Amino acid sequence: MKLISVKQRVALASVLLCLAVITASTTWVYFDTRQAVNDIDDARLEDLSESFFKVLLFTDPSVIGADKDSDPQSLVSNLNSRTSTQKELENWSKSRLLEDNFAYLLFDNDGKIIAKSPNSPPLDMSIMKEPGLNDIQDNRHDNWWRGITMFLAQPNGKSDLWLWLGEDKKVRSEVENEIAIPAILPLLITTPILCFLLVLFTYHLFTPINRLERELSTRCVDNLSPLDIPDIPEEIHSLVNRLNYLFSQLSSAWQREKRFHQDAAHELRTPLTVIKLNVQNALNAITIEQKNADLSCIEKSITRSERTIEQLLTLAKIESGHTIALDEHVDVVDTIRNVIADIVPLALKQNQNIELKIDVDSLFLQGNEVLLSCLFRNLIDNAIRYSGKGTHIAASVHQIEHNVCIIIEDNGLGMSQADVDRIFERFFRVKTSTNQSQGTGLGMAICERVIALHNGRIEVTSQNPGIAFNITLPLKENNIP
Repeated sequence: MKLISVKQRVALASVLLCLAVITASTTWVYFDTRQAVNDIDDARLEDLSESFFKVLLFTDPSVIGADKDSDPQSLVSNLNSRTSTQKELENWSKSRLLEDNFAYLLFDNDGKIIAKSPNSPPLDMSIMKEPGLNDIQDNRHDNWWRGITMFLAQPNGKSDLWLWLGEDKKVRSEVENEIAIPAILPLLITTPILCFLLVLFTYHLFTPINRLERELSTRCVDNLSPLDIPDIPEEIHSLVNRLNYLFSQLSSAWQREKRFHQDAAHELRTPLTVIKLNVQNALNAITIEQKNADLSCIEKSITRSERTIEQLLTLAKIESGHTIALDEHVDVVDTIRNVIADIVPLALKQNQNIELKIDVDSLFLQGNEVLLSCLFRNLIDNAIRYSGKGTHIAASVHQIEHNVCIIIEDNGLGMSQADVDRIFERFFRVKTSTNQSQGTGLGMAICERVIALHNGRIEVTSQNPGIAFNITLPLKENNIP
């Protein structure tokens, strides 16, 4: 399928629109000019007919009818002797009425031709006897005449006279064209130039798009840096901004994917090596006790690897951000109560007790219940793992103004300030005498990200003894589900 560029379409549309407008304008100017010239000729024809009437009024009546092929000059030569009229008629006799493109007919009510010009058309009483302007066809010469009829009443009961004066329409049309064509000629001459300029201007307008196309075509798959194209219009600037935003999102996704691969390789390499060694030891074990011990180590390594993979996937999902819905109405009290109920068997194994302190039945916020459950589970699980056997773990939930405050604390060994400062780093593990590196080092990074997604904050305080995590999350408006 052949593709047509937008640039070519715009240029073609501009040229066609220009041609349509100029054609309409030229046609209008041409016919309007012809009509204006025609109106002027009609007015001139009326003036000539009035002048001719003056000739008739001062012509010797004996001349009228003496020569049916008489012309205006013979009529003028028989005028009376009044000086002013004589001069007027002499001037009129030199007018264009003497040219071949004019003709006249003088006839009475009975259709008797009294006087006429040699080139006059046949008498048409049905048209010529109507006063005013008219068009007469001359079949003898295949021609049309534009004429005017005027009525002349005769005194003393004589037959009334009619005067028809006409102009050859071929000559008139030639004159109209001589005036109209020069009027439209500049439009016709400048049309190709205007079309050429429109095409150039259209191609110039698409220059920023061409630069954008060249910039994108030269990019490699690993080049996701922002586009920087100067001097671009607002519409293209908006497109570039959206592309840059897309590049930034792709770059972030690419970095997350690389980080996930690196993290997975980093965290799974050691457990797999340990599992391989334990398998070899189990195969080479001489006694059942040695084999069972090696199999127990294999089970622990697999469990730790499963937890590492689960935490890595959870962290990757959270860091993607846009795939997580945060529009659920979550009851914080009910959520943390369920988490404690699920995890309390782990505490009982180490002779620990967990206490839940609440002063309200429910507190609602807008977020994701699964992520909030993951947050509370990681914090309480860390307290169980790192505080030591026989410790006391407390979780309290209460409202402070428009926020819900969750405090999870224990009376265990605590940690140094240096460890507190690094606690949210990925794969950072606190080394204590009670912990044998069973954690993945990702739990606190997950907690920090979940809290950030819910527009909250977390503070870590090392107590003597123990440690406390203080989480603040904004409540749902009006605190209703």
